[in-house]
Amino acid sequence: MAQSRLVSFLRDLLNITEYESEATKYMRDFMAQHPEELESQKKGRGVWWDKDAKERTAPPEAGHAPRSGGAEYTFRA
Repeated sequence: MAQSRLVSFLRDLLNITEYESEATKYMRDFMAQHPEELESQKKGRGVWWDKDAKERTAPPEAGHAPRSGGAEYTFRA
């Protein structure tokens, strides 16, 4: 993420660090220790997401819209 020089200067001046959650830290450390998981992630993505249009299932047909019962109130301005 690009930062302006002013923001960068103020962060340095005030000694502000960006927040990173414990979950994010854990995942970064885990991925650094287990680089083989990256290949597993790519393979899993291919199973679920990287599909040709012909391989995807057709969307379900749209159902019928409910019919009005005649008791709806019509608002007039």
